[in-house]
Amino acid sequence: MDSKVSLLALRAVLEITACNEVVCCYFLRSLNLDEDSMARICELTGKGSIKGSHIWRSGKAKKKGGIGTHVTATTKRRFLPNLQRVKAIMPNGEVRYIRVAASAIKKGLVTKAPRRTWKKEEVKKAA
Repeated sequence: MDSKVSLLALRAVLEITACNEVVCCYFLRSLNLDEDSMARICELTGKGSIKGSHIWRSGKAKKKGGIGTHVTATTKRRFLPNLQRVKAIMPNGEVRYIRVAASAIKKGLVTKAPRRTWKKEEVKKAA
């Protein structure tokens, strides 16, 4: 509980004194306040969803002989990270599933756990 409160206090201080919003945003995103959170955030890089817009255009392009395209509407949308659920070895030797971005896997930030070679013992049937 104390660590959670101190992280919240740190977050409040960072939001007040941040001079570079982008750096602060990435740092805050990487702070895991709740270990069991199911947010769409990479556990290693801190990548999360970002805002964007869907733009509708009408008309024919000038290259194709038209008078040019015009924007008719824009709507808000979210771009989500490509998260994958991977069984990985943690730095303390623990093996668990983590949600990481595909780019983190490609960079080699994840050490995958070896596949299980042993089989479960069969339950003896009492006859």
